[in-house]
Amino acid sequence: MQITVDDSAGTRVLRASGEATLPGVAGLRAALTEAWSGGREAVLDAGGLTDIDLSGMQTICSGHRTFQNRGGNLVVRNLPECVRAAARQAAYDEKHSLCPNRRGDACVWKC
Repeated sequence: MQITVDDSAGTRVLRASGEATLPGVAGLRAALTEAWSGGREAVLDAGGLTDIDLSGMQTICSGHRTFQNRGGNLVVRNLPECVRAAARQAAYDEKHSLCPNRRGDACVWKC
């Protein structure tokens, strides 16, 4: 999994590509942690992801929750269909999520 960082628009954008699976999520977690320390707003562009497992989903949810609990916002955009399908299969979709930190329609898994 690769993460590139773009700060040119004023909001940190993390572009993820490859597989968000157990072997690669440490890099995603580190990028989300660094994004939080750089400001209260960030975007995770997931358009380049080719696969995701529960560890990847949990890392994204944890990042989203951390941003919200600290008064910030993490927006996840461009979820590819393979990620949406895996999220639905694992009940990580907005219709079935039991996330206690959900605020309105703030679920990152808009599948």
